[in-house]
Amino acid sequence: GCPWNYINDKTDSGRRRIKGHRVEMLLLLKSFVVLAKIVIRHGGIVCFEWPAHNTYWNLPDVQDMINSLQLTDVRFDGCFFNLKSVRSDRSHMYIKKPWRIYTNCDGIIRALENCVCPGVDANHIHESCRGDNAKNSERYTVEFAKHIHRTIMTVMDRGWVLGGETA
Repeated sequence: GCPWNYINDKTDSGRRRIKGHRVEMLLLLKSFVVLAKIVIRHGGIVCFEWPAHNTYWNLPDVQDMINSLQLTDVRFDGCFFNLKSVRSDRSHMYIKKPWRIYTNCDGIIRALENCVCPGVDANHIHESCRGDNAKNSERYTVEFAKHIHRTIMTVMDRGWVLGGETA
């Protein structure tokens, strides 16, 4: 679903690889939906994440999943969570990397909805998200993981359920 696939689509091997990725994604999506329905039925939290500009978001099967699970989206930027360049000469530079999560948890939406790039200035300069930086951006930063875990713990401690109601 990478927007760069328009380049990979220009060769036979690229087209085969893209097709294989899509087939695998659709199989994983079907399994996710089965499990997500069980989790939701038992009052649990469901999250589904990809980069914000992933072309898979527009696929009918993905839209059906979002609608059938009644998920809401939230977008945020990797640079907010200290996503930085892996290049040694640019390790001070941030990678903006827009992310998107669909979830059934209002607490997660509230915790992420304002986590966007604070703006470029002398202390916050962006590096391109390509090559090694793109590969590294597939991993969550420690800051992001801690933020999500704190949020889930808060949601659980307060007894929140779907729709922001309290138990």
